[in-house]
Amino acid sequence: MKERKKTVRKITISLILALITFTVLIPLTPAKAQPDFEKIEVYDLGDGIWRFEEYINYIDYSISSDAVVGYYKVNIYAIESEDKLILIDSGVEHLAGWLHSNITSATGKSPNAVLLTHAHADHAGGAAYFHVMGAEVYTHLWSQYLIFIGMNFSLIDPTYAYLVNPNFVYTPGYAPINLYDLTDPGVESLLLIDGAEFIIIWTPGHSPGSVSIIYNNPSGKYLLFTGDTTMPRPEDDDPVPFDLTYELDYWTLEMIASVPIPSPYDEVMGVDIQLSSLNILRGIARLLQRGHAFYGILPGHNNPYPANFAQWYLKKSIKIVDEWV
Repeated sequence: MKERKKTVRKITISLILALITFTVLIPLTPAKAQPDFEKIEVYDLGDGIWRFEEYINYIDYSISSDAVVGYYKVNIYAIESEDKLILIDSGVEHLAGWLHSNITSATGKSPNAVLLTHAHADHAGGAAYFHVMGAEVYTHLWSQYLIFIGMNFSLIDPTYAYLVNPNFVYTPGYAPINLYDLTDPGVESLLLIDGAEFIIIWTPGHSPGSVSIIYNNPSGKYLLFTGDTTMPRPEDDDPVPFDLTYELDYWTLEMIASVPIPSPYDEVMGVDIQLSSLNILRGIARLLQRGHAFYGILPGHNNPYPANFAQWYLKKSIKIVDEWV
């Protein structure tokens, strides 16, 4: 009996030692690392105009909260006016600190003002951060409440959850108090910020409070910032399958064309309204080309278009949107 116990004990010890050896010699397979595409590219456009392009991870939440399947890009523009710095849009919320660092490194200044083109997360998500950093933030009345709820329509009514993409919501609670003086689509309003003149045009459709902005820089050239009223082109995406910039803007277009828009936003949001705004921009660009030194169009996504390509680019945007009218 004692011999049998000794044998069982020896076998047990041998098995334990073998298991330890196996674990040490053959390590566990590490978890697959998720790709990280995020970065900020800086472009000096000259005459005190800068373009900061954020690369933002896009997550497929149907897989998991860290399933990065690609990226999209968004433009933030900075305008130097004497000793002041004015931003057109603010980028996404989680990159705002990094963006601020890039802006101060490039220009030597911290933004004094932010002019928002609309309330979507990739354009207005960083607004609260820049407000805390001392910038005055301007927006349209129709965007103010959407920024306050962080573009999370389910906070208005849980039945609006179908409008919510987790990639495109941000922290609620902040509402800009500086509002553009606009009452009707297509109507222009003059905004003066420390001597710099901006003409604000209400161009709804892509979102209720979408605006386009004209700036006449000190060299006499007019720049037209269009936000997402104009559409990115698939040819302008990076030549890799991970760049989803065009696809995501097209998805937004498809969504506003095919799902119910809550009242009263349905009055100023829709593909037919965006098409009307694009035709207004086409007329404005034509006037700028005829009577002024026109720099070109600076859109919310992908590369700017110089003056000689402005009409061509607007026609391309009109064609894309018109398919859904």
